[in-house]
Amino acid sequence: MREEIAHKASVLFSKFSVRSITMDEIAGSMGISKKTLYTWFTDKNELVEMVYGDPLTQLEKDCTAIIQKASNAIHEIFLIWHSVKQTVGIMNETLLHDLQKYHHAAFERYNNFKKGTLYQLLLNNIKRGQEEQLYRTQIIPELIASFQVSITGINTKKEINQQQLWPQATINEQLILHYLYGLSTSKGVRLIDKYLKEFTVREVQP
Repeated sequence: MREEIAHKASVLFSKFSVRSITMDEIAGSMGISKKTLYTWFTDKNELVEMVYGDPLTQLEKDCTAIIQKASNAIHEIFLIWHSVKQTVGIMNETLLHDLQKYHHAAFERYNNFKKGTLYQLLLNNIKRGQEEQLYRTQIIPELIASFQVSITGINTKKEINQQQLWPQATINEQLILHYLYGLSTSKGVRLIDKYLKEFTVREVQP
């Protein structure tokens, strides 16, 4: 029942925003009483944390498994992006603003994921790419990993997409390609072009 409630809440939050949906509305949409809802969740904060925090925990596990399968550092980034972009896409500007303002525990889980898991993933990937001669040796891994984490945040969409020309998925993809091309040697660039074609074909196949 707890998972069913979280799923329904996720659908409603995505459609109307976290801030605008009440516990009464969640209970009503499921045909259960508010008392029953509070049997499973202490309050809305706990529900929101499960809806948006648990996927980050799963994301961390998925990334760990994916890294073991990657042929090289660039392949690793493409595999991870292909696997996690749906979860990342959910974390849009409006949602993060609502979490920061109204649901601090959920926002802290997002921040911890960013500054912990994401930073370490990028740091290890850059070092691996340098060892494989796919990333330029002039790059300081700690600095670039920290910078990349710092620009992953609430204002990304607002600052670069003021006229709302592109969906968030397109923005995220372009930023990752910009990041990869900036890191890569000529050998790495050839692999980016190779994987870009392969993953594009994979996505359009039925």
